[in-house]
Amino acid sequence: MSKTRRTGTDHENQTRDYLNANGFGVEREAFSSPLGDLKGAPATIECKSHKHITLSDFLEQTKRSDARTGHDMPIVVVKRRQHNIKDAYFVTDLEHGARLLKAYQICLEIGLLEEGATDG
Repeated sequence: MSKTRRTGTDHENQTRDYLNANGFGVEREAFSSPLGDLKGAPATIECKSHKHITLSDFLEQTKRSDARTGHDMPIVVVKRRQHNIKDAYFVTDLEHGARLLKAYQICLEIGLLEEGATDG
């Protein structure tokens, strides 16, 4: 396995493990799947570990995968070099980000979450 592929696989595994430790049941997709890198979440998740970050390219690829999955929630988890996985960049567009903020607001209002509380 090439160093580049190993780095990407490691990032996918770390993202999977972090999400699972926070209550999700995600698994890695097959290598080069057109459905994203992780499955089992109500979103299409691509994991990127590149020296140069090109958000527009990453998000466009994820949106193409998202169209295939039908989740209508494209998310890119971009590795932040030399940082813990919890510090990775969580990227989507404003349309989907607004939906996530609304869901968070509703969870706060009905008491499912406490503002400022973290599990990770």
